Amino acid sequence: MRPPNLQGTEEAEFDIVVLPDGNVLGVKLKKPSGNAAYDNAVERAINRAQPLPMPPDPALLKDFRELNLKFKAQE
Repeated sequence: MRPPNLQGTEEAEFDIVVLPDGNVLGVKLKKPSGNAAYDNAVERAINRAQPLPMPPDPALLKDFRELNLKFKAQE
């Protein structure tokens, strides 16, 4: 569900810590979009998406432990 009053230009940045099994250990809003409803919706979506898909090669897991992701409302 889209948050009310969404302008379409919102962009939020989150730091996400992921366990090797794809479960999310932590989500931190690094840069708010200016629309708290949008930021909360993105955080809920991140938590509901777990387990996140992880690379099949165990050597790559370290590269996916800490993620910095930007979410744009219009994309």
